[in-house]
Amino acid sequence: MPPSLAFTDLLSPCFHSPYVLPRICIAIPLFSPRHLPTAARLSNWAQVGKVHGYTERAYEHVKDWMDALQILAGNVVVEVTVHRPWRDYRSLRGVTSLLRENEGKVEVRVAQRAWLRIPNPEFHVGLTVAALEGISMARQSSITADEAKELCDHGCRGFRG
Repeated sequence: MPPSLAFTDLLSPCFHSPYVLPRICIAIPLFSPRHLPTAARLSNWAQVGKVHGYTERAYEHVKDWMDALQILAGNVVVEVTVHRPWRDYRSLRGVTSLLRENEGKVEVRVAQRAWLRIPNPEFHVGLTVAALEGISMARQSSITADEAKELCDHGCRGFRG
């Protein structure tokens, strides 16, 4: 009869060998109603007196996920599924900087149906992906003053890059 091995005994050579780098895949469901009870309100397009997502505690929600990710380092794939729009792109880019600092990869998926209640949903999806990936969109540099005012009136921040 073969000796009994624990699962960790089987994985140990993978983690301690300089030739094998394990890849860990983490799925983060941002703004899922299951994890953020106020998430549905993020899909509304209304003028707000504060930055979008402030009363829904969107920043804290994302920060909690990023704090949990800090224990991981190295070869990690992070799959972010964005279930609702959070139009504070400046804060989204800043609070998720950890995603772009590790040696792994960020994959962004967007539940686009949630964006249908806001005007120009493709633009906002693009801004969300750009913020998470730490890149800019060409369209960001050509926003008119009237468009910028409309976006600011609806709590959008960081849409110019």
